[in-house]
Amino acid sequence: MTAAMQLFTGDDDILADLKDRGVELAAPMADSQLDALASEYMGEMADCDREVARYTEARDAELRRVAMKYDALMLPHIVRRGRFEQFVKELALRADFGPKKKSRDVGNGTYGRRSKPEHVTILDKDKAVDFARAHFPTAVKEKTTYTVEQKAIQPVVIAYMKAHEGEIPEGFDHAGERDEPFCKVEVD
Repeated sequence: MTAAMQLFTGDDDILADLKDRGVELAAPMADSQLDALASEYMGEMADCDREVARYTEARDAELRRVAMKYDALMLPHIVRRGRFEQFVKELALRADFGPKKKSRDVGNGTYGRRSKPEHVTILDKDKAVDFARAHFPTAVKEKTTYTVEQKAIQPVVIAYMKAHEGEIPEGFDHAGERDEPFCKVEVD
């Protein structure tokens, strides 16, 4: 048995097709015959690839349609959940959790307030670089353009504000420490 015959042993469809084409694998074949046979089956492979691509495209289109249907079904629940979350956060702002606690466990989760530390936001990079050069030069990192490291300059800006009666340097914004409401739902 030739290597080609061993390759197709058990593949009755290909063996039947070869027989219908009058091809005897055990017989010697010229390279031109092998090339023609290879080309024919490569054409069959291309047909298979086109069918797979067609089915893939159809599957993907169907999945998009199904996803759109489910998105439409989920949207009201997502919106409603957001409204509930906003309401629970408002409740957290009103609740008295005691002198040392900032949250409370309830039947379906935990709600409360978290302390957000004081922080500074850079609004104008150029003015921030000028300020940092004057007050904390190591916070300025030189590249092709200058940038200010947010974490490095933040305590300098806060100290500057304390020393200058709350004046916020140009190029920055400031938000004081505050409690921010939160809720964490526990899902069974």
